Formats: sequence, structure tokens, C-alpha cells
Amino acid sequence: AEATEEAATAAEDAAAEAAEEALPEEDSLGLESAEAPPAEKDQAPTKEGLRNLWQQGVSSYLLGVRDILTQVDEEAADYMTDLVQVQRRFLEFLQRTDDKTQVIEDFLKTFPLKSLQSALPGSRQADEMAEQIQELTDKLWMHANH
Repeated sequence: AEATEEAATAAEDAAAEAAEEALPEEDSLGLESAEAPPAEKDQAPTKEGLRNLWQQGVSSYLLGVRDILTQVDEEAADYMTDLVQVQRRFLEFLQRTDDKTQVIEDFLKTFPLKSLQSALPGSRQADEMAEQIQELTDKLWMHANH
């Protein structure tokens, strides 16, 4: 956005310069001078001014596009670097040894599976089981965060 604003400002400045070049000369009082150049000379500075204006506009545009594409390329490279780091950390997480399996096995040994089938929703027994499951979840998250 900054490069676009700079290009627009440069194009406006160049347009103002070209417009000034195309105007007839004025004396100190703001009156046009008595000498009028031939018609061909009037068109030559105007053509030259327009060509310069066009070249400046194209140059500003191309510089802006180059800056934006350079920025996009840098951001893409940073994204890829970060993505590789996330993948590596995830693989390390999956491959590291911990005691999550043991925590789950201990829980299943003490968890009353028969009571689970007979517990009515909203009963004290169901609430106690939900609390035990929440404790298991918390323990597993503690292992995941290390």
C-alpha cells in the first residue's frame, strides 16, 4: 500500500511538471509573454512532457510491483520456514516417550465400566464419572503441554 501511494504521488508530481511545461511562459505580473513560439515547438515540449510522464508512471508502477512481489516472496519464505518448524515440533511430540499410555491404563483399571452403563444422566453417579473423566483429560493435557 505504501509503494502504491508513493507511485501515485510520483505520478501526480510528474503530471504537474508536465502541465507546467505545457503552459506558456508568464512574466512577473502573471501575463503571457508576447513571444509565441511556433506551433511545432509547442507540440514538441508537450509530446516530450507526456512521454516523460508516461515513462515515470510506468517506472513507478514497475518499481511498486517489484517491491510488492519481493515482499510477498519474503513472507512466503517465512511461512514455509515456520511451517517446517511446526511439522518438526509435531513429529517430536508424537515420537517422544511419555506416560500417557500408562495414565490411560491406570484410569481404565479403576474406572467402573459396569456402572457407566447403569448410570442415569444427571444422577450423582454420572456426575462423579464425568468428574473422573475430566480429571483424566486434564492429566493428558498436562502431558501434551510438556
